[in-house]
Amino acid sequence: MKKALLLLLSSITLSTYAANSPKISACDLWQDLPNQDYQKVKAFEKNVFERMSNTRVFYKVSDQILNEVSNNSYKHDKESLDKWAAYSQLDPTKQSNIIKEWRSQFFRAFLLKSYSKLNFAQKSIIDEGFSELHKVAFPKVKKQSFEEILNTAKYLLIKYIDSQKIPKKTAMILKGSIVTIKLNWVETIANSVFMEDPERYLNMDIEYNPKHNVLTIGQRASIHNDGDTILSIFIQQMALAISPCRWSILFPNIDFPFQKPLECLRTKDSIHAKKRDDSKVQSLYKSKKITKEQRDAINKYPLCNTPFYPTKGLQKEQINIAFSDWISAEAISQMKELSIHFREDLCAIQTDSLTHSYPQNLERLVRVYLANPKLRSLTNIKIAKDIKYCSM
Repeated sequence: MKKALLLLLSSITLSTYAANSPKISACDLWQDLPNQDYQKVKAFEKNVFERMSNTRVFYKVSDQILNEVSNNSYKHDKESLDKWAAYSQLDPTKQSNIIKEWRSQFFRAFLLKSYSKLNFAQKSIIDEGFSELHKVAFPKVKKQSFEEILNTAKYLLIKYIDSQKIPKKTAMILKGSIVTIKLNWVETIANSVFMEDPERYLNMDIEYNPKHNVLTIGQRASIHNDGDTILSIFIQQMALAISPCRWSILFPNIDFPFQKPLECLRTKDSIHAKKRDDSKVQSLYKSKKITKEQRDAINKYPLCNTPFYPTKGLQKEQINIAFSDWISAEAISQMKELSIHFREDLCAIQTDSLTHSYPQNLERLVRVYLANPKLRSLTNIKIAKDIKYCSM
């Protein structure tokens, strides 16, 4: 009875709170549940991968390794296989289940990652499987919707640039970088950026590719229910085309037009975007882990992260992501209506290292997007009063 009474009291308290709180906090209404369409995509993905792993051109490789392990003729003994079966929650007495699961895991862990080294028949099977996946994840109507949202994203970003007192030449460069961006749909792994790691496509959301000036649409992008989330991500990723890093490389003799908000985004009252840790540059050069050319490039472009620096464990530069979030917030704040679920992806729990080039997800949502008073008004979401809005 006491338990029931406490439960009733708690529900009354929550009801009273909801009734007396006209504004909600960030992520209060977010649900960490994939939509039904995405669940179907993942189920289809499982079936496709099961079919591929049980195709002879693949299973003759995985079965050979399994046979060697089982017969203790490989460098691992039988005990290792038993541990793997236990870890995979398999009944060691059911050989068919072990073979099926072994093929599946071996395919994804080794064969798929070796795509670029596979023979023509093996590549063809993988390409066919990914093509089928693409059609399920992104049917024609969804692709059309994404293209329409891209046009809206370009319109809002260019409208914002035009609304600011930016020198004409600089504004033309900014707008020229934006209008040429296209969507990159990955229908097969062949000739794509995923040839070295096809699995990355399955886990990728929406990502700007500076080499080709495109937004690559990964399979995970199909998880979004909310069009305003896709719109916000599009603008944020498009803004990386005009990030402080790229600007310093492409236009070193032209002042970056958003210097004032950059300085603000560095402060603790805002997102506190961290600077790249350059303390190990010289020692890495002396130990010949980076070349002279790489060292010079690091020193010349302090706002950029590179494949060779910062190394693991060192703080990466965060201002580029902070800036892209900021200008995304500025652009979508021009809308007359905005879903309270916009940037719902930033409500996901983040487990990445604090040295990542991305500030923490919820911090990005609260300290950049919702620091914008127009966005708070559009969404009716409240934040702490001590968070600073970075204006132009």
